Amino acid sequence: MRVILLIVVTMLSSSIPVMAQNSDQDKLLEAAVEQNEDFRRGVELASGKTPKYKEAIPFFEKAANSGLPIAMVMVGICYYQLDDLQKTVMWYTKAAEQGYAEAQFKLGLCYEFSKGVEEDLQKAVMWYTKAAEHVVRNRQFQNIYQERK
Repeated sequence: MRVILLIVVTMLSSSIPVMAQNSDQDKLLEAAVEQNEDFRRGVELASGKTPKYKEAIPFFEKAANSGLPIAMVMVGICYYQLDDLQKTVMWYTKAAEQGYAEAQFKLGLCYEFSKGVEEDLQKAVMWYTKAAEHVVRNRQFQNIYQERK
């Protein structure tokens, strides 16, 4: 089972950035993020030489509560950096349930490696599979688009 998970994780980790750069959904998401001042402020606080994760959380949460799944993931990342793994999983789950592939992948990692939840390889595979399905679907759409050019 671990070998299968390793193969899936390897495939996904190399595929998700490509999907995130090219899918129409992510282009719309990027546009929403550009217009969301709270998200931008959270990014400013959470990045740099001395990230201020605790200070960034309220800004990311406000953006997340407006429906931005990438903001939900960022809240989860901040909580992960602060070692609050249960809140990490909670926020990853919110974004994953909205169909956000990066969150689905991260949630799979949580279930595989017991980060904030008990190890559950079946759930890990389920979340990895959902993320992979998004990658495949987006690549299919990209191929169709390229063929029509």
